[in-house]
Amino acid sequence: MNGISKTLSCARYELILRIVSDRRSINPREDAVNIEPTRRQFVLGSATLLAQLGLARSAIAQVLKPGSIQAYPERPVRIVVPFTPGGSPDTITRVVSAGLSSEFGQPIVIENRPGAGSTIGTTMVAKSAPDGYTLVATTAMTFAAATYANLSYDPVADFAGVAQLALSPGALVISPEKGIRTLGELIVQARAKPGVLNYASAGPGSFSHVFTARLLGAAGVEMTHVPVRGAPEAMTEVMTGRIEIVYSPLTTVMSSIRSGKLIALGVGSSKRSALLPSVPTTVEAGVPGSSLDNGVGLWAPKNTPRGIVQRLNAAIYKLVESDAVKTKLESIGGEPWRMIPEEMDAHTAHEFADLKQLVARLGITPQ
Repeated sequence: MNGISKTLSCARYELILRIVSDRRSINPREDAVNIEPTRRQFVLGSATLLAQLGLARSAIAQVLKPGSIQAYPERPVRIVVPFTPGGSPDTITRVVSAGLSSEFGQPIVIENRPGAGSTIGTTMVAKSAPDGYTLVATTAMTFAAATYANLSYDPVADFAGVAQLALSPGALVISPEKGIRTLGELIVQARAKPGVLNYASAGPGSFSHVFTARLLGAAGVEMTHVPVRGAPEAMTEVMTGRIEIVYSPLTTVMSSIRSGKLIALGVGSSKRSALLPSVPTTVEAGVPGSSLDNGVGLWAPKNTPRGIVQRLNAAIYKLVESDAVKTKLESIGGEPWRMIPEEMDAHTAHEFADLKQLVARLGITPQ
């Protein structure tokens, strides 16, 4: 007999004694000396207890039955990152997923599926079963949808927001070999040579593409867009001087800025970054209306049980607000950006509507 069976047997015997005692308090003529239950009393008490235990076991089984929300996750969870390894979505997702794996007691598997401006991996998740076991972590959920034609998914209709893993500020960077030290100097050169200077991005529809096009439009200058496979590849092109600038998340570019291989011309978020306190925002550098906040978000396929979405949201924010994970995120440029699922869904819908208007205004032709 195992420990659980022994415990249940003891509890059953104690309850039978209580049932018998209760009966004697009602009928004092019963023998008060012999406190051991008779065989008939034992059978009646056992029947009462088994009925009570049956109800309890039924309730527990409902709560912990396979596939229930309380039992989630019961197997490894896959998070698809639709970009190459080493970029902001990949780095931040790996920091959070390591803690999430410990919290849930199940492996969290990161799968990089880059290509077509993040739409290949995102499409795969949109078509996955809505059971909470396949998710997507991206910075381009709405950006790609606003800049690609004929996609098989809609960021609002086909996805449920889970959580913002972190706000991911970035910087517009250039090689020191170009002799440009400020955003103002870049704009002067671009205005003098329309379309001659180039800017890289992690692909059409990526945040780096939309942000830079928006910045150049606000500054009234023209540069040529050169999409590459991912953020690390874009940085390489800029460091070698083949391409003039790229807007890159601080998670990817900080080490190159610190080593002097790249110069930060401006931070693209609405406020300065604690990692680069001396670098102005692009608005402060002289381009009004150019700031744009963006984060690494986590989404599930639409119709994923709301309880699972909420369970993931609570577990993620428990982690990212802990000192250990918060410190790790801050060290790579990630900043807290808390949203409950309902807020994230509303944010996605609002951002998508705004971006479609922005893309049309900038003259970006959907791919």
